Amino acid sequence: MEIINNKVKKHSGFRFVESDEPTLTDDMYELIDNDNITIQVSEIGYIVNMFVEDENDYDESYSVHCGIFKSLSKAKAKCVLLNN
Repeated sequence: MEIINNKVKKHSGFRFVESDEPTLTDDMYELIDNDNITIQVSEIGYIVNMFVEDENDYDESYSVHCGIFKSLSKAKAKCVLLNN
């Protein structure tokens, strides 16, 4: 694992981003190849989300919930599949 700064750690194709405000947002992993695909670290598991950006109108962009996983490795595998 490579530490980029005190909030971001990079390992195995993902970047770990520690929340600046843990009471409002969760820590997350970003897929390095596509930072629109993320894994939210939650009390209920690892939540995979994908942000779909409308290039013509940002207000039309949206986020897609892609599943909740008990293991980080399965969540990471889902992210890799979504990126292909």
